Amino acid sequence: MKIEELVASKNIADGLSEDKVNEIGRLCKQGFDDDETSRAPWKEWNAKALKLALQVAESKRFPWPGCANVKFPLLTIAALAWHSKAYPALISGDDVVKYKVVGKDPDNVKADRASRKGKYMSYKLLENSSWEEQTDKGLLVLSILGTIFKKTVRDNNEKRNCSDLVMPQDLVVDYYTADMDSATRVSHKFTLSKNTVREYVLQGFYLDTLTEPQPAPIGALEAAKDKAQHLTAPQNSSVYNLVEQSCLLDLDEDGYHEPYAVTFEQETGKVVRILARYYKNDIKRIETGKNKGEIYKIIPENYYTKFELIPSPDGGFYGLGFGLLLGPINDSVNTALNQVFDAGTMKTLGGGFLGRGARIKGGEATFKPYEWKTVDSTGDNLRNNIVPLTVTDA
Repeated sequence: MKIEELVASKNIADGLSEDKVNEIGRLCKQGFDDDETSRAPWKEWNAKALKLALQVAESKRFPWPGCANVKFPLLTIAALAWHSKAYPALISGDDVVKYKVVGKDPDNVKADRASRKGKYMSYKLLENSSWEEQTDKGLLVLSILGTIFKKTVRDNNEKRNCSDLVMPQDLVVDYYTADMDSATRVSHKFTLSKNTVREYVLQGFYLDTLTEPQPAPIGALEAAKDKAQHLTAPQNSSVYNLVEQSCLLDLDEDGYHEPYAVTFEQETGKVVRILARYYKNDIKRIETGKNKGEIYKIIPENYYTKFELIPSPDGGFYGLGFGLLLGPINDSVNTALNQVFDAGTMKTLGGGFLGRGARIKGGEATFKPYEWKTVDSTGDNLRNNIVPLTVTDA
């Protein structure tokens, strides 16, 4: 296919051979799986932070079953305190989009134009009922996990611009990625209902290659979320688990890899759509010399914007949140509190050793208030054969 056909096509996969489409799906799924594996420790750590923030109390059997299991809300308090200041600073009434006049403007012509554009853009953002809700949720997630993403695209089907929140666990990047603009592979995990997929197939946006939906694999972050919300994933999935991967492919076979967005099923790698991530104006060709007319660069469309709470000091891709900064302290506070309560339990309930001279019936010897028990031993003999366990005050 020529580059002009690739740009204009609403689904490039429809014009490729089945073998070519399957090969692209295999390569994209392999890259996605490799990137997921490379960030497994990051997911485990963030799952732990999420449990702390959501006050998830997991079962404990040390020092005994049913011991104290208090979760002090240190991380939750810090996240809510930051969120309560960040939200009104960003969204104050209907004035969401701010503007800045660059250069001289003695007659306020630029300022008036910028003000009108700002009001219109604020109206369009707030017109979308989910934008403010997603921004509110995103700020809270940002404070805990340190990184969130926004996906900004044009929905030609709905005839509107979309700016949707993407959770950090749903956006998988190449291990060597330093920033979003230079990323060679970015994978976005999302779900679609069977009915929506059918609509896209009938409109020609998707290939009709999917069979029945398959349950998505449960990772550390997904398990933490389910445990916090007291949910269990169903055995038979009613949604398709898809991945939209921004990657580089050489579909016109000129030796230069162009930027595309490949949508495939997460479990099987079946491709349903390939879309160009560039326009004709983004294609740069050599204007003179023996290589005149050849493509030397294509400027890709970047759908994603990254937001960080604190940039990683070591130059890593993911930012730092309160989950990483306060997590160890929160764990220490939880341990100290539970030790105090367990020591109080031991001190209150007591316990110790019974000698053979204390002729008491076997089994547990517990007492209710105002209860007296009859034994076959004298007072002195009983006293000498009962040794309480020494428990120091906490």
